[in-house]
Amino acid sequence: MWKQFTSEGFMQYPNFLETVLQLIPMYRLRAIGGSLYIIGALLMCYNLWKTAKSGRFVPEQEVQAAPLASQPKVEEHQRAWGHRWLEAKPLTFTVLAFVAVVIGGLIEIIPMYLIKENVPTIASVKPYSSLEVLGRDIYIREGCVGCHSPRSHKPGAGGAAPHPPRPLPWHPVSQPRPHGRERQPRLTLSA
Repeated sequence: MWKQFTSEGFMQYPNFLETVLQLIPMYRLRAIGGSLYIIGALLMCYNLWKTAKSGRFVPEQEVQAAPLASQPKVEEHQRAWGHRWLEAKPLTFTVLAFVAVVIGGLIEIIPMYLIKENVPTIASVKPYSSLEVLGRDIYIREGCVGCHSPRSHKPGAGGAAPHPPRPLPWHPVSQPRPHGRERQPRLTLSA
């Protein structure tokens, strides 16, 4: 919904509230999932506490382990291409993992640049020229966008005409402060 446009290039749903109202069921589902996660964490803490409380201390118990001779001997040459081969060579494993990640990344990224349908375009919307971009930057920097946005006054829409431009605020370069006696206003009679 956020990226749907009309044929003129304006957003189809400019009011953010419309989008939020459509997302309320997803917010509820997210709240249910978060609640289940928190309940699971609390159950884990309770289980750990009860398990620790049920145990009892046995002083000076002798440690016992299975003898090594009873375990079957695994020949390394039988499973030369198993996972132990990769675990034994960490540099090789790192390089192969990096190659796998690069291949997966390329499979995901290359179609984004090759398939033009992935980028939503509108036939009536053309990119700005460099002069228009410069003017737009000045328009935003000076704060004109607050009062003179296309949403408040559409040319030719039959609404009220935009108000005349306001006088510029005082600036030291445009109107330097007078010095000495010149600070007093000059009173002249005009006919």
